[in-house]
Amino acid sequence: SHPECVRDIPEEMIALAWGYEGDSPFERWCEQLAGREVWMCPGTSSWRSLTGRTRERGENLASAARAGAAHNAAGFLVCDWGDLGHWQQWPIAAHGIAHGAALAWNAGAAFDARGAGVHGHNDPTGTLGPWLEALGDADEPLRRTCGVLSRPDLPHLRNQSALFADLHTPWEKHTGAGTIGDWRSALARLDELGASLPAASSPHRDELELTLAMARFACRRAIVRRGAGADGSERAGLGAEASELGDWFRRLWLATSREGGLAQSCEHFAKIRTDAIRGA
Repeated sequence: SHPECVRDIPEEMIALAWGYEGDSPFERWCEQLAGREVWMCPGTSSWRSLTGRTRERGENLASAARAGAAHNAAGFLVCDWGDLGHWQQWPIAAHGIAHGAALAWNAGAAFDARGAGVHGHNDPTGTLGPWLEALGDADEPLRRTCGVLSRPDLPHLRNQSALFADLHTPWEKHTGAGTIGDWRSALARLDELGASLPAASSPHRDELELTLAMARFACRRAIVRRGAGADGSERAGLGAEASELGDWFRRLWLATSREGGLAQSCEHFAKIRTDAIRGA
């Protein structure tokens, strides 16, 4: 943001060109940082999502890799975060990390999603990688139109998926973000993907089933709060389901991860439950 300040940074420091969208200006940053050791820092696009964001991830990683290769960058740091709770399951994050690893090795190569499934998820069929690619774009049309869920002046969402953003939006707020038809289309895509979920070794199968359940829940909640059947019983049912998802989330976390961050991540399930049942 302030390239005139670059000259004031000690030259022995490593410069991190850090950005998470397809339009992050990696090329310009590399030019501004010429003569210094530079690392490119794109991301997996999995945080603030449930399923990942396939299109945005691909654009972001490819742009960083091209600029880094052209300017002889010394490193390629692929970032993954927890934000508003660490809600993305490991297969979602790992798929983005695999994509980044492939581009760090060969900046101009097309991503081999089948190979990522074979080597990153121990999937001998080669079907899981392409399935994860499709899952990460289940709500992609909504991401193009639901920017208001993040900020009033945004036409499209940045740094989060529509599923995640709407799920964390209070019940009566921004009910015009995305049509009911668009949300129903996203739910239909998730239902299709649920019917074709590839075999995956435990615990990944459980993590992917939880991911699908949370994504479907987000779609159904979005549809109900936009007026399609928003009676008391419907809201009470969503509240009960939020509690069940929170319990499922907790069980899987403790089976696969250290406890740090679990309480904060689970707090959001309670907030969503309370928000749903308040008007039931």
